[in-house]
Amino acid sequence: MKKQTKIIYSTKWIAYTAMLTALVIATGFIPPIPTPAGRIYWVDGMVLIAAYLMDPVSAFISGGVGTLIYDILQSPSMMLTSFLTHGLQAVAVSVFVHIIFPKKHEFIWAIVSSVIGAVIVILGYFSYRCVTLGAETALINIPRNIIQEVIGISVAMILCYATTFKRQLKRSGLLPDFTRDILSAAKNKSRSPRDANEVINMKTKRILTMQDLSCVGQCSLTVALPVLSRFGVETCVLPTAVLSNHTMFDGWSYLDLTSEIKNIYAYWEKNDFKFDAFLLGYLGKKELMDIAVEGFEKFSAKGAPVIIDPVFGDNGKLYGGFDLQYVAEMRKLIKHADIIMPNITEACYLTDTTYTENQSEEFIKELADKLFAITGKTVIITGAEKDGLIGEYILSDGKSEYVLLPKEPQKRHGTGDIFASVFTANYLSGKTLADSCRAASQFVIDCLKATDEKHFYGVNFESVLNKS
Repeated sequence: MKKQTKIIYSTKWIAYTAMLTALVIATGFIPPIPTPAGRIYWVDGMVLIAAYLMDPVSAFISGGVGTLIYDILQSPSMMLTSFLTHGLQAVAVSVFVHIIFPKKHEFIWAIVSSVIGAVIVILGYFSYRCVTLGAETALINIPRNIIQEVIGISVAMILCYATTFKRQLKRSGLLPDFTRDILSAAKNKSRSPRDANEVINMKTKRILTMQDLSCVGQCSLTVALPVLSRFGVETCVLPTAVLSNHTMFDGWSYLDLTSEIKNIYAYWEKNDFKFDAFLLGYLGKKELMDIAVEGFEKFSAKGAPVIIDPVFGDNGKLYGGFDLQYVAEMRKLIKHADIIMPNITEACYLTDTTYTENQSEEFIKELADKLFAITGKTVIITGAEKDGLIGEYILSDGKSEYVLLPKEPQKRHGTGDIFASVFTANYLSGKTLADSCRAASQFVIDCLKATDEKHFYGVNFESVLNKS
């Protein structure tokens, strides 16, 4: 199987570069803002957007050639200066954002990179005016250039970082992935054709699930790994902690692996690993949420969905060890999800809604609408009851529906983790949201029926898995 290593010359790359170049030219024709310091143009903002989105070569063409063509049409005497100044501005910002600075806290590093680009522009036009108009005129124009750069940085930062614009372009596969497709090109040439990511081009899906690992007890990774694997998904794990046993037993040991994830990520980057989907379960601490977001940004294959089961409460209460600050951080994390699967308690906490035992259809709908307002993506509320049945309320693409099955009287630890794993496996195989929920719910019911009363710490999912 031959890998494409020169994505920089792909049709997508050419299309984006041409489009951004045209937008730079078009932006030059937007009426400038009159100020006491002089007229303020909008073009710098568009040049920065090109640099934030694209690699240095594309950014140079968009910024340099775009301003060159505009000046040919409007101000020929400035064309070479604009070409060099804005071309170098775009290259510098793109290099710093995509190569030099770390991905963590990219918002902050983008600002730093933009300031460096602004210095290049100010010095470039100052030098030009010194030669052509004299030092005094050049100095007079510096305040105007500073104002123009501040406005340009503000506009570009708001569009690309204060909104989900850039992240959605990248996650949906509409934007060339610079880190994967361009920086790794030379490295990929020297590899064996059967490298670690060849699975992405095959039928098998590769998922990363991030949860804790209990050595004894049927929950979290102890459930996710065998279930996802049994359904034909290549399951990669990122254990956040190792427990001797889960917390329904009498005491337990706990080894926090948060500090080790940095090293894990370093080797994943070195090996250029990518994942077709992400499943997040119990995390337990804010730092892991930040680490999860970093993982989405670094290791997502094209269009990789993020599925999050919040796991922090049930029956109207938070689990032990959680507080409202954790809920607030989870509210931020789910904005990165494509599918969220909270139970009713978690949905109430995430939306600041008072929990009630009287969970009417209107109440469930209101919860889902509030969650959709936060994420803008698919919401699946688990544990929703209607007409004596229990199941899920799904809200996706403006449409809603219930998936309901008979209610089992017994409750067991770990059934939420099993549901999330079976749902994800079915969804990745191409089934609809409703069919995936139905399959997962039926699997959980079968597990409950297969579990005797003495098995208090989970469900006998292995016997059901063996029959599936």
